[in-house]
Amino acid sequence: MVAARSGERYYVGPGNGLFACLSGASDLEIVRLDNPLYHRQRKGLGPAPTFQGRDIMAPVAAHLAAGVPLTQLGSRADRTALGEAPVSGVPDPHPLGHVVWIDHFGNAITDIRRGSEVSGALARGARLQVGDQVVPGPYRTFGDAPAGLPFWYWGSGECLEIALPDENAAKRFGWHRGLAIHLHGP
Repeated sequence: MVAARSGERYYVGPGNGLFACLSGASDLEIVRLDNPLYHRQRKGLGPAPTFQGRDIMAPVAAHLAAGVPLTQLGSRADRTALGEAPVSGVPDPHPLGHVVWIDHFGNAITDIRRGSEVSGALARGARLQVGDQVVPGPYRTFGDAPAGLPFWYWGSGECLEIALPDENAAKRFGWHRGLAIHLHGP
């Protein structure tokens, strides 16, 4: 488990590739969450091995919100502590990005960062394609997006995310981690 800071934003979570899209940030600081002083303790037993979100990540996030410096929460780590975004299936010869995570709402989080070359192409009118779907965007809110159609937006982690208003996009379209992202047009 890791905590990271980029700019004014903090991230707390597993080191399993979920935050792989942060690895290109120039001002990135990362720590491993190995300081038990900031974990929830269970009657002297320490955190439960299967409830790390409750016993480690949530308390660490609360300490960060209360102003505890990142470096007190654990030992410094390099970018490899973020993990790698898993890729599954047959490798695509020309992807511009990949889906690195599907959240519990079925939204697809990609490794495409705001400010990247792909971001610039999208701003010039290129169309995003995920699987068989051409996905319009960006939309600022779910309410701004067209009902019943997938759309893309810039998520809080400054990575491109794809969603479907009021529906699980991953289930409807069969999206999964490792799915290639393509661009068409300018």
